[in-house]
Amino acid sequence: MSEKLLVFSLSMTKLHSFNKSITNTGTTYMLVSLLLLCIQTVKSQPHISGSITDEAGQGIPYVRLGIIGTSLQTMSDEQGRFSLQLPISAYSKDISFEAPGYQTRTIPAKDLRKYEETVVLKESVIRLKDVEVVNSRKVKKKVLGNRGLVSGYRRKSVNTQYLIAVNKKKSRPAFVSKIWIHVNQPEETQFTLRPLIYSADQSTGQPLQNLVDQNMIFKFTQSKGWVCLDLGALMSDVPDGKFFVGVEWIGNQNTQNQSSISLLLGGSADSYESTQLGKWKLIKGQGAFGIKTQLQYY
Repeated sequence: MSEKLLVFSLSMTKLHSFNKSITNTGTTYMLVSLLLLCIQTVKSQPHISGSITDEAGQGIPYVRLGIIGTSLQTMSDEQGRFSLQLPISAYSKDISFEAPGYQTRTIPAKDLRKYEETVVLKESVIRLKDVEVVNSRKVKKKVLGNRGLVSGYRRKSVNTQYLIAVNKKKSRPAFVSKIWIHVNQPEETQFTLRPLIYSADQSTGQPLQNLVDQNMIFKFTQSKGWVCLDLGALMSDVPDGKFFVGVEWIGNQNTQNQSSISLLLGGSADSYESTQLGKWKLIKGQGAFGIKTQLQYY
């Protein structure tokens, strides 16, 4: 469709040039050249489409994939299908596929078609120790994170990850049972969230590795305020000391309306945002994300 529109503009330019003087001829030809270049650019940026499945052939929903080192990324749909723009400049780069509960896979962009446009991901090894609660009366609950007055923070991308740093001070075993996120401005009729629990890099203090070993998806209708992701089925230990909790906001690829997460003014917890595979940005001077979590000690 874009190519047809460009051709139409080119025809109108040629027609209009008959009514122009010779002085404007150079300008007209310059415009024609630019339009032809745009057409060539559109043609030279194909989309690679395919599907992502597990080893049993079942489609994996909401796999995050993108060209490493660029901002080009997308996410598979509920059936595991995807479509990714692949400019010629990216042929020499790698495409990464990642989802909780599966081993991250990296494939050279130029070799992707060798897989007949179907990418298979293997299940990952469990990184968190399973929890067995014997006496529920001895379980203690503690809420950590940001609470208080909030303002809006617009999402930078359709699919964005948000984390805050929390600190488990006690050596007593604990697991994350709930994660809350505060929605400031709901502009999508339905939105999808995925819980995140990341370890901390001991040298940099930044998020290192996602510890959630299940592809858990939570869907919400249009809502403002605190929404809760109940992780009762996860029941896995979290590390002592500093770690990160948060959500991945899975937006609708076909809409430009994006709900905004909230910020806690003066929040003390470090907040990180990721709109690019493997890249985290520390949010400075704007407050902290409206995220909190419930730890249960047993």
